[in-house]
Formats: sequence, structure tokens, C-alpha cells
Amino acid sequence: MDIGMKKRIGIGILLVAMAVSAGCTREKEEKKTIIELQESTLNAPQTVEAKRGDLEIYFTMDAQVGPRVEQLTFEKKGEFSRYCVNLGQEVHAGDVIALAISTATEESIEEKQRELEKETREYEYQKAMLESNIELINLRVEDFDSRIVFEEKDSPGYHALSVQTGWSREERKKLELQLKQLEETHHLKILHLEKQLADLIEEKNSAAIKAPFDGVIVALAPVSYAEKIDTDLYYAAIADTSVYYARCDYLNQTMVNAVGEIVFWKDGKEYQVQYLPIDDKIYAEKKNKGEPLYSEFVIINTEGDMEYGDYGKIKLITATKQDVLLVPELAVAKDATGNFVYKDVDGSRQKVSVKTGSSDGILVEIQEGLQEGDVVYVQE
Repeated sequence: MDIGMKKRIGIGILLVAMAVSAGCTREKEEKKTIIELQESTLNAPQTVEAKRGDLEIYFTMDAQVGPRVEQLTFEKKGEFSRYCVNLGQEVHAGDVIALAISTATEESIEEKQRELEKETREYEYQKAMLESNIELINLRVEDFDSRIVFEEKDSPGYHALSVQTGWSREERKKLELQLKQLEETHHLKILHLEKQLADLIEEKNSAAIKAPFDGVIVALAPVSYAEKIDTDLYYAAIADTSVYYARCDYLNQTMVNAVGEIVFWKDGKEYQVQYLPIDDKIYAEKKNKGEPLYSEFVIINTEGDMEYGDYGKIKLITATKQDVLLVPELAVAKDATGNFVYKDVDGSRQKVSVKTGSSDGILVEIQEGLQEGDVVYVQE
């Protein structure tokens, strides 16, 4: 059986962009119109001032937004029975997703339940009989006690009633002891049978896949009734749609600890995240099987502007330089002599050598060659 679900499952939304082209109608030659083109201001040289500010030193990794997805399998081998849910169905923690065939276990459960019912019936019958006999003896003793008061002491009648009363009380003690033993034995039997029943039910439940949390079923493996179960394969996947995750290529804990701050960047906005380290066992299993490894980050305070399938970047900030002189990277060029910019001096360009420092890919630090307020040209 090719389950095809060993890889981590994600949810994506495909956005299709449609291009609209404008058509032109061919005019007759005698109606040609000459259009005078003017130079666009967009083509004019662009300038920018060198300004002081803070510069983040970071690197980024492509990431996709998705819910938490967990793949599920059976704990024990056996035969597949059926799915109890449909693809896309919402489920709650503890809901049964799939069942395995456990005919022998179910028969044992029914048998054990019959034993419990039988034990309870027999106990109640025996208890009722003993309690009834004890009640009859109590009535007999009361009768003897009420009659003996009319007999003279040491008379034959008094002696006979006294003996009968003594025998009745001894018999009552024996019955009360039997009742106590019956109750204790019944209690022990019930505990034993209930433990056996609980073990069987647990065994039956282990032949089921249950939802580990509230979520949505996002994958069900194609499998037939009575097909052998492979505990190394995943039969279902559930997504926790209450949480947004950013997923990127694998980052180990050492790399994460080495950076100062990590955020998720999307559409020019940054979101705080929490790193979720991969379990050592899962890491080893995936590594041994040659499966791709990913890192996940919980996105905090999505503010309602996040959708599953969105793409962004995990931004790992290694350092922040404060109050440094900055210009756009496009303003800096390089030749055989080193880095330089074109500085605006009274409306004309003047080539100025500069010493650069750190860069964030957009802005670059200028350590020597310019001062705050200098105007430089952005290179085309």
C-alpha cells in the first residue's frame, strides 16, 4: 500500500494572477497622429541624503504560513476497519478518527460484561436471601423474647424458650458473617472483573486513532477494509486552525540561540514568533529516512491579517547598530580602487571614495567618506 503521507502535510492557498492585455485598433494611414513624448521625471537622476539611523544585521529564510499539522497512525498492528470522519471535517480532542478491526477484543469485552452482570445478579440474589433469613430470625427472636417474660424462671417453658433464643441468635451471627463474607468476596470479584474489562477497553481503544486536539481533518490515507495496518505509516492528518505557524527550512537550536531576535516578515510588517524545536526522536527518524526537515515558529498576534498559504520570511536578527550613517545600497558602486558614491556638489556629480560597513540588503553603513546631510546619487 502506498500511503504517500510520510512527508509533513501543510495547507496552502494557490493565488492565480490573471494578466489582462489591452488591444489596439489599427487606424488608417491617413489618420496617423504624431505624439510628442516628454521625458518622464522617473528617468531623472535620483538623489538621497545620507542620514543617521539604526541598522539591523540579519538574514532571512523563505517561510509559508500554515496551521499546526500532526500526522496520526495506529499504535498497534492489526486490520483496518473504517474512518469515522470525512476530509475537511471539524473534530474535537478525543474524537475517534479511524478504527481497526478488533473482533476478538470486542467479543472478550462482551463476555466480561456478561460476567459482571452475572456476578451482580448472583450477589444480589444471595444477599437478598441472607438478609431475608436474618430478618426471619430477628422476628423469631423477638417472638421468643416476648413469650419468655410470661414464663417463670427455671420452668420447663422458660428453659425451652431460652435455648431456642440462643440457637436463633447463633444462627443469626452465622448468617451475618456469611453476608459480610459475601459482600467482601463480591467486592473483590467486581474489582477484578472491572480491571479486566478496563484492560480490554484500553486494548480496543488502542486500535483506534483519536484526535489529539480540536482541529480539522486535512488528510486521510486511501486504505481498504481489512487491510493490514502498518504502524510506520500515517493514516490521517489533523490541522489545528486556531494557531498560525511559519514554516521554513530546518534551523537547529544552536543557530536559533545565536541570533538576537527572530520575527516573521510579511508585506512590510513584522510579527513576533516563538520557535518550536523539533523532537529529538522525530528528528532522528526523519534523518534516517532521508525525509526533509523543517522548522516551525508560532506567529504571535496575527491581528487578523494572516491567511494559510501566505508567504513571508523568517527574519533572524543577529545584531543592531545604532546611530550610524546610512545610504541606500544602490548609491554605492565599486571599481578597482574600492567603493565609491557620486556626491551632489552644487548640482554636479563628484566621485567620492567611501568605506562601507554593515548592510541589511537595502541600506548600507558609511564609515568614512560622507557626512550626515550629504546628498548622493542612486545608481541606475
